[in-house]
Amino acid sequence: MLHKQPLAEQFIIYGELDDVSKVDIKLLRNHTLSSFADTLDSSHLRWKKHYRKVNYHQHIQWVQDYIRDHWREKYDFTLVPLPDDGISGLIQQTNEVIPVHQHIDEFNLYGSPDYSALYCVGMGEKQSSITIHYDDGRRRMRSWTIPMKVGRFIVWPSHLKHEIDKNTNKDFLVNLSFKYQRLD
Repeated sequence: MLHKQPLAEQFIIYGELDDVSKVDIKLLRNHTLSSFADTLDSSHLRWKKHYRKVNYHQHIQWVQDYIRDHWREKYDFTLVPLPDDGISGLIQQTNEVIPVHQHIDEFNLYGSPDYSALYCVGMGEKQSSITIHYDDGRRRMRSWTIPMKVGRFIVWPSHLKHEIDKNTNKDFLVNLSFKYQRLD
């Protein structure tokens, strides 16, 4: 008899909050933009300059509760936000790109997230997308592109590299970024 043991899984999960949700996306957009001056890290890493510290807000908590509760129901384990930088604003001005990066800190694997998520709270009329890069055995350098949409959340394993294409709108592209660890 043959036995199959999965070793790792790569995936992207995306969706939107239910209509009964009381999350006010315009309120979240304004709250996220109010953090525009607060950079999380002045590191040499180009992508980190776009991540802004966002203070607690009840509507952010509701988004996280929705993702966590639905995740637990579907996958039988819980997502817990990282304590220090588990929530941040990701703000792209006109013609800015979020370059390819991933969220694993090679020097602090214990404190690194297992899963990353984006929740779009503001964008202009022109479409923006996130591209997730992955390897599939000998089929290297593959990618999957997902159009962003206000009110859509996207979740993926944090070790996967990703990028957000150029914001070609006059308006800012505003996302909330969540980083989670798995709690079994």
